[in-house]
Formats: sequence, C-alpha cells, structure tokens
Amino acid sequence: MDKEKERLYGEKYRAENVQKEKIRHKKYHEKNKEKIKIKATRYRKENREKCRELGRRYRKNNPEKEKARHVKYYLENKEKIKMYHKKRYKENTEQIRKRNKIWQIKHPEKTREYNHKKRTRGIIEKGIMSRIVNENILKYGCITCENINGKKEDGHCEHCENGFHIDHIVPISKGGSNDYNNLQILCAHCNYSKHTEIIDYRQDNKNNQMFLKI
Repeated sequence: MDKEKERLYGEKYRAENVQKEKIRHKKYHEKNKEKIKIKATRYRKENREKCRELGRRYRKNNPEKEKARHVKYYLENKEKIKMYHKKRYKENTEQIRKRNKIWQIKHPEKTREYNHKKRTRGIIEKGIMSRIVNENILKYGCITCENINGKKEDGHCEHCENGFHIDHIVPISKGGSNDYNNLQILCAHCNYSKHTEIIDYRQDNKNNQMFLKI
C-alpha cells in the first residue's frame, strides 16, 4: 500500500471510528505525558512564528472558548497570577510606569472611565464621559469648570489650570450614581473644595452659556 492510499485509509478509519480514536489518544496521552510535553516544547521552539500565527487565528475564531479558558485559569490560579504580577512589577517598576503613562496620554477617555470605575466600584455607561466633555466644550468653547461664578475675563474659573475632574453632584457616599445627570466637570480645586456637599454647579450657569445650548 503506497503512502497516499495509506493516508486515505487512515482518514476513513478515523472518520468511522471517532469514539475509538478518542479513547486510544487519551490512553496514549496518559502513558506518555512527559514524552509529548518534550516533543511539543521542541516543536514550538523550532516553529515559533507558525505557532504564534496558529494561536492568533484560533483566538480570533474562538473568542468565547478563549474567554472561558482564561476565566477558568484565573479562578484556579488566582494566587499564582497575583504573585507573578507582583514580582514582575517589582522588577520592572519604572518601565511599567512609563508604559502606563504613555497609554493614559493616548487614551484619556478610557483612563477617566477606569479611574471613575475604580473609585466608585460601579459601571459607567459607554459614551457618557465623551458626552459630558463635548457638551462642556459646546457650552463654553473649551473644557472648563462649571463653577465659574467668580470667573476671569476669559470665562475660566481662576483655578482651571489645575486640570479638570468629572465630579459626582450627589457623592457616591450619599447614594449618588454614575448616571449622566449626576456628573459635572469641575477643576481639581473646586472638586476637592466641594468635599461631599451636594452642589449642582450646572444649574448656576444655565444663563451664562457662551456657545450652543444643548
């Protein structure tokens, strides 16, 4: 029997005896774990690019399976993962901080949402941050503090150079939510000065808009 006929016969046999083949493979794998592991390691080492491409293709075609696999692994190895990241951060602190800083500069919207979620332990609906920022720009011509009662000639709060925060009108500690209607833009100074008071500065500035009315 030549090689082609032998291959076709093998394919036909495996197709007709799926269950038998599974049992055979399982028995072989149990008896030869170490041998298979060494062989697989050597193959991956000699064919890195091919294995990476196959891995990428599999993950792309099987996102749900990959997600379930990651979740299962995480639940079974929480302490191991925690120790790994702790060790890695300790050995590469400066490099990781620098990389994180670059990412935060490139993704300010995602950074704000992450910081809010981390601080409030809640979920902010996608697009809310962008909506607040865009409406503030339309209202004042630039991103500025809503508390502009004592504004300067250029329409900015005197502390606006401190940068801006997304503030909860009703603080989380008093039952406030992450909904659009409970968020306003304040500069760092006004946000910290407000503490846990319930103050809606947007109401004070309804008639002070300089640009479009939303």
